[in-house]
Amino acid sequence: MFIFSKRNVLFRNGDETHFVRTGYVGEVPEWVPRTQLFKDMVADGLIVVTSSTKDPVVEKAYEQADATEKKARTRHKAKVESSK
Repeated sequence: MFIFSKRNVLFRNGDETHFVRTGYVGEVPEWVPRTQLFKDMVADGLIVVTSSTKDPVVEKAYEQADATEKKARTRHKAKVESSK
């Protein structure tokens, strides 16, 4: 799977680990997308998954991830403020 990461992250699967640096663009091991951390980071826009390595596709995916991340931050901020 080809990804773009907006954060440093260490994925763990039993005895296996895989570290991804901020700004990483490339492939990850097959087991990484099955981890809950990966799924959560994709949902929050911190990891972008793309089926192509072409620059325009990656750029569009990055823009979509920014929008998703902003929405997640807004939801989190609203949740924190409502709990006060």
